[in-house]
Amino acid sequence: MMQAYKSSSLYNKYVRQQASEAFHGKSISAASYEKIVQAHSFDLYTPNYFIRIALGLLTIVAVLFSTLLIWLISGESGDNATVALLILTAVICYTALELFVRSKQYYNAGIDNVLMCSVVVYILSAFLINDYANSYIITSVFMLILCLWLCIRFTDAFMALLSCCSLLLLIFFICMKMGDVGKTIIPFILMITSALVYFITKKLLNKQQSSFYDFCFTSVLFLTLITFYASGNYFIVKELSDKIFPDSTGNSIPLASFFWIFTITIPPAYLFWGILKKDILFIRTGIGLIAATIFTIRYYYTFFPAEIEMLVIGILVIAISSVLIKYLRTPKHGFSFEKDAYNKNDLRNAEALIIAQAFGKKTSETKGFEFGGGSSGGGGATGNY
Repeated sequence: MMQAYKSSSLYNKYVRQQASEAFHGKSISAASYEKIVQAHSFDLYTPNYFIRIALGLLTIVAVLFSTLLIWLISGESGDNATVALLILTAVICYTALELFVRSKQYYNAGIDNVLMCSVVVYILSAFLINDYANSYIITSVFMLILCLWLCIRFTDAFMALLSCCSLLLLIFFICMKMGDVGKTIIPFILMITSALVYFITKKLLNKQQSSFYDFCFTSVLFLTLITFYASGNYFIVKELSDKIFPDSTGNSIPLASFFWIFTITIPPAYLFWGILKKDILFIRTGIGLIAATIFTIRYYYTFFPAEIEMLVIGILVIAISSVLIKYLRTPKHGFSFEKDAYNKNDLRNAEALIIAQAFGKKTSETKGFEFGGGSSGGGGATGNY
């Protein structure tokens, strides 16, 4: 088993999360929710955010002092000795992580998160101390493997993001080794890579077998939307081109018109697609990237003084928000101003949860929500409709 946690614990946590979403979405009653929670207990330790922060800070202090202690005991100096000590410290952190998770069942408890990050930081530092041929490519490959393993082993979303970033950096450094042609096509290669990662992740997200990694996949989807836009953003391409081609004296870049069109059209396209498909991820990403587009245009072209532009934009945002709030007080076309913390697609198991609490059947760990039974279509929380 590649996961550090018991499948039953992860599965029961997933069921409780689905039940919580269904309850907050007013699809099941409080009594139904309580029955589901009682029927699916789990032993994973996940404290509230304040305790997580406190445990994380204590772990940081413990890791730093342990590193200094090992350093003082060894009394070594030099690059090779430093690399060896960093690798040794990373191994100790990973061993402690495995022991804590196995004995205490920590799951996003602060301690396990810091230990995972410590492993990544120490290994990365060990690779970057010495300069050698293709060092960045080798480092990117190793970090991709390491972060992907930590993501799979501990179902951690942050490690999933780091593995995706490592992949993009690997592609970037490989293109840099291809000469002027590779440097020219870097934006397009990164766009294609981001799109491929998005579609592969989207396909994995829709599989019931990978439900334990839903948040990891969602995080990667968000990152790929950002990196796809960033790869063609005029500001990023222009500034990186100036760094990559230090001898260049031109004020523009090849295909500058394409990158301007890409920069201006992609955020509205995200927003339009999100509205069309009722996808909140695209909507929020599109709104955020519209601000990035405005910044890019403002950086190169000044139409009015900054305070006037900020005033006009603020008035427009307030006016549009006010109109939308009034318009969506009554839900229209699947949108509503009422707070909805859960996407409609996330309630796809609400009917099964209702049937489960009504007939008291436990779920299978391998086949998903096959509760069985029932005399209705799930129209009521008690199955009487």
